[in-house]
Amino acid sequence: MPHLADPNFRQTVVLILEHDEEGCFGVVINRPGPLTVSDLCENQHIEWKGDRFAPIYIGGPVRPTSVWIVHNGGLDVPGTTEAGPGCQFTISREALDTLANMETVQRRIYGGYSGWGAGQVEAEIRQGAWIVSEADPQLVFSPAADQIWDLALRQVGIDPTTLVPGSGELQ
Repeated sequence: MPHLADPNFRQTVVLILEHDEEGCFGVVINRPGPLTVSDLCENQHIEWKGDRFAPIYIGGPVRPTSVWIVHNGGLDVPGTTEAGPGCQFTISREALDTLANMETVQRRIYGGYSGWGAGQVEAEIRQGAWIVSEADPQLVFSPAADQIWDLALRQVGIDPTTLVPGSGELQ
């Protein structure tokens, strides 16, 4: 089983948003938090037209009060960056204002992010801490956060029931 001692990453699926020679960062897509997007929008005086119970996901341990927005809309809003097929991200307040009123756009709000320094995530991959696959918007925007880890493993041909915790090897 992929294994990291850090409990922030136990059975997580991370969407890498940017990766270059200086390192990378992304958000954990399968950890809903206790706060809701409607709470955030109300606090910011933004009208939210989405699911009023939609959680703010825990994107990672770095800057947990920062707000990251991942969406599938082709928004032309300053600060919006392509993260892969069908996924864009932003930290722009203007984008939150726009996305809050777009009922047809899939979006997820994250508090915090996950970050790695130069070569760090590559070393962790070589050590077997991570399984790598292409980003899949169906997983990123899946309504069943508790099933994302299993689904991600199955997409790369791994049956999660065959993994042994902490061994780093399939059984």
